[in-house]
Amino acid sequence: MIMLTVPVQDFNTFTQEFYDSVIEKLELHRIKCSCGHSGCLSCHARYDRSVITPSGKKVLTIWRVICSECGHTHALLLSSIVSYSQIPALTLQEIVTAYEEH
Repeated sequence: MIMLTVPVQDFNTFTQEFYDSVIEKLELHRIKCSCGHSGCLSCHARYDRSVITPSGKKVLTIWRVICSECGHTHALLLSSIVSYSQIPALTLQEIVTAYEEH
């Protein structure tokens, strides 16, 4: 599965409502698949994914899309979510910065 990253400004919001509101605004026909085609993505499935935040673990239901041209599926992740990690991007950045400064 390949991830498609959706840019967001708010890196601290990990709620289903926020995720859904961002995804609802996407124009899937404008997003290119990794095969290079546009206008070929459609909603395919969903899966649950955990993100660890200072206030505890949050579970988000993530949308997957499928390309009608090549058949590949892609998860729609917000840019605040790191692929294959439960730790948010901002937290990882803070860890790396702290490591480099100490």
